[in-house]
Amino acid sequence: MTASVSVRRQKVRKNHTKKRLFFFLLLTALLMFVVIFAEQICPYDPNAQVFTTLEPPSAAHPAGTDRLGRDLLSRILVGLQTSVVSTLTLVVIITAAGTAVGVVCGHLGGVVDSLMMRVSDVCLAFPGLVFALAIAALLNGGLQNAIIALAVISWPKYARIARSQTLALESTDYIAAARLAGDTSAQIILRHILPNSAGPILVTAVLDIGTGLLNPIVVRAFYKGNPRKIWTIKRPFTLLPPCRKSCAFSPVPLHSTPPIGWSIGELA
Repeated sequence: MTASVSVRRQKVRKNHTKKRLFFFLLLTALLMFVVIFAEQICPYDPNAQVFTTLEPPSAAHPAGTDRLGRDLLSRILVGLQTSVVSTLTLVVIITAAGTAVGVVCGHLGGVVDSLMMRVSDVCLAFPGLVFALAIAALLNGGLQNAIIALAVISWPKYARIARSQTLALESTDYIAAARLAGDTSAQIILRHILPNSAGPILVTAVLDIGTGLLNPIVVRAFYKGNPRKIWTIKRPFTLLPPCRKSCAFSPVPLHSTPPIGWSIGELA
């Protein structure tokens, strides 16, 4: 009797898991459909400034309009396309680079391991976004440079995970058997280490997609790449004055002034 009840519970749990998996796969497919066909789904031109400014949500404009008279729903759909593509690109780069470094360091050890781990310690010692902003400023801004800056500070996490997995697998019997069989280091890594260490790495990559949606946008927003278009100090010792249609920019950029007690002017 007890065994039959436990079997029923396991079946119910499996059915619930399948339903949840199907639901989230459906949401993912819907998101990818919107990302791929964002330009065709947009009801209006996202850059057209022909509507009433600051219009509330309505049947014609479900998300309203901004202060320049642009349809917000169209801009959200197009912006979603850029955000998702840049995030997936960033996650693929840091996953591949970090995994390669971690597996090689864990397998070879010695000087290579010590050197690369000290480099990863330097990257982890700095605050993430602050370090990324500094790198993006050196690279002169832009979305591509924002992705490069975030990749520079994000790969050590994957390198640490891959290295720990590699060190744990190095002591297993089948790795010793592969060495006795005459397999090279490349064959051991590709046939044995990478397949058996992919689980934690893929889970970390999937979790980073959510946080990665915001990071490229933040880095790009703080540094646009044009020195005349950087967010700048508009008026000292005031708290966020109302935005105007045209903004006067200070010749002093934001990153070279004290941030406390100053207000930020918006981009023209």
